[in-house]
Amino acid sequence: MVVRSGGYNAQKTSMQHPLAQKVVDAVTAAQGKVVLTPTLGGSLPLFVFEQYLKTPPITVPIANHDNNQHAENENIRLKNLFDGIVTFASIMLLPK
Repeated sequence: MVVRSGGYNAQKTSMQHPLAQKVVDAVTAAQGKVVLTPTLGGSLPLFVFEQYLKTPPITVPIANHDNNQHAENENIRLKNLFDGIVTFASIMLLPK
């Protein structure tokens, strides 16, 4: 029998949440078009933000789909990088 320990709870922020809507608006403004992204899986301890900080976490990926994540030849296309800079600047300028 294998006993696994550690790990963390799953977490998902509704796209209907007001903060999520603000982020969608900021990304749309930065990119000049509505950008649709499916729900992404991964292991990030995002539940901590909700549990301890009482705020919903929202991730905004900018990597290309073929970036070989965590491999020795991991990469990001320069367009993705520069678009990401504009996108994150737009998000950082959101009013409180």
